[in-house]
Amino acid sequence: MREKAISRLLTDDYAERILVATYFYPRSVQEISDKYDIPIAACYRKMHDLEDAGLVEVEKFVTTS
Repeated sequence: MREKAISRLLTDDYAERILVATYFYPRSVQEISDKYDIPIAACYRKMHDLEDAGLVEVEKFVTTS
């Protein structure tokens, strides 16, 4: 990911909330969406962007019905 894209990502409100939410321990996207009032689609999109930037990593995948 390019420097400008990472800089833009770090100034994004949703990305900031996700980083705060995951700082001390892992949380699911659903938990982050509910607790930090981020629409679920935006939360998944920002998590993907943060993962691509190397700022978060997926601990595990859980499939639900």
